[in-house]
Amino acid sequence: MRTPAHPFPSKTDRLFSPGEPTWFTGATARVRIVIDAVSDEFFVDPVDIISGCYSPEAIEARMACYWVMKKISRLSNIQIARCFGRKDHTTVGNGLAKTEQRRAVDPLFREMTDAALLKSESARPKLLAA
Repeated sequence: MRTPAHPFPSKTDRLFSPGEPTWFTGATARVRIVIDAVSDEFFVDPVDIISGCYSPEAIEARMACYWVMKKISRLSNIQIARCFGRKDHTTVGNGLAKTEQRRAVDPLFREMTDAALLKSESARPKLLAA
């Protein structure tokens, strides 16, 4: 019997098939945590965040995921892009720049991204303890 790669149930379990090899297991677990936190705050389906969905809400949530990943990990833009199934690191760099610009002028967006960051950071001890 296979043990789950993720220590606790997640809404994103349907996004990552158990047979798929992961290039960086720790990063995959963090991506799940971040996607769950951001999807809760931005009211976006996790599938839309991972997929190539181009709705404004999904793009906004995806960029927030990049920002949270950059804050809670030491991953490079290339590694973050790969975690989210993207091929190009400039997508992540662009998303990070736009997120910072938006956070500077939009208090609601800043509040939502801060809340997603706190949720992601609070889930980390659970991940490390397992």
